[in-house]
Amino acid sequence: MTKFSVSFNKFEKAVERLGEALSARKTKMNRDSAILRFELCYDLSWKTTKIFLDDNFGVKCFSPKSASLL
Repeated sequence: MTKFSVSFNKFEKAVERLGEALSARKTKMNRDSAILRFELCYDLSWKTTKIFLDDNFGVKCFSPKSASLL
């Protein structure tokens, strides 16, 4: 598997887990869990984008902001 495939699979699993957290009963603990899972999804999304841009276009991104500006 390529580095991008591995990263994308991790991102997909994180999004699935975020969906589970959002559909769970609304408690403070579940809310905190959903927030952490959202942060993980955000982090994995930009890292996956970073790998994709580097592998396919040779573009180097050093922050989420630089990845989203392209």
